[in-house]
Amino acid sequence: MFGPLRNSIPGSLLAKAVTVSTTALSLAGPLSGAAHADIPGANGVYTGCYSRVTGNLRVIDFEAGQRCRTLLGENTVTWNQTGPKGATGATGVTGSTGATGATGNTGAPGATGATGATGDTGAPGATGATGATGNTGATGATGATGPAAPQPILGQFIATQIVRDATLTCATTTVTATNTTCSGPKINGLDIRLAGIEAQAICNAVTGQGFSTASGMGAAATPYVIWTGTAWTLSSAGATPMQNLNCDR
Repeated sequence: MFGPLRNSIPGSLLAKAVTVSTTALSLAGPLSGAAHADIPGANGVYTGCYSRVTGNLRVIDFEAGQRCRTLLGENTVTWNQTGPKGATGATGVTGSTGATGATGNTGAPGATGATGATGDTGAPGATGATGATGNTGATGATGATGPAAPQPILGQFIATQIVRDATLTCATTTVTATNTTCSGPKINGLDIRLAGIEAQAICNAVTGQGFSTASGMGAAATPYVIWTGTAWTLSSAGATPMQNLNCDR
């Protein structure tokens, strides 16, 4: 962790000195009021998020609008507590026909009984034969061309560019024959931790080279962004924000 004073960090020293924290926070806040959540859902199904990064599995309230964080490497998984249907028992032997009894008097109509519970879903039927191929439909009109995605200019910073599957913005940029500088860098609109691993990840993606200096001061707004070595993720452990980044060209 860097102190509250302005830090200027040479790349060759910071790469050896910085210890990367892999602690990441959820994009959403804590599940307050979990006792009132509909888990499992009304259909008895549990929904969870499996992290390919950490191997952790957490349960969410899908019907309340909670979703897995796919940008952070989570996959949605579901399960329930209903076991498989047992096999049908053998048919019993038919008994002998009894003698016909005398016709009784017609009884009064009984009261309407309560609606019975819905039975289990039957097994899927066999697949039907393939129908004949229909006629080819008319070609639809060509849609309008969408706006081009922002692309990095190899070798220098621009105001907005894609860096390792995230959007990097710079308040101001400069470029010389040997280096390029981004002032006020943000990833997806959030502060970036001032550390060698983040500086190196950005410079390598923008110029293909290492970083010359990275500096900042004060405390980063939480949550802020850190680089895990494979992806950007969120943290609130406390850090100095990166405010200037100078990359070699």
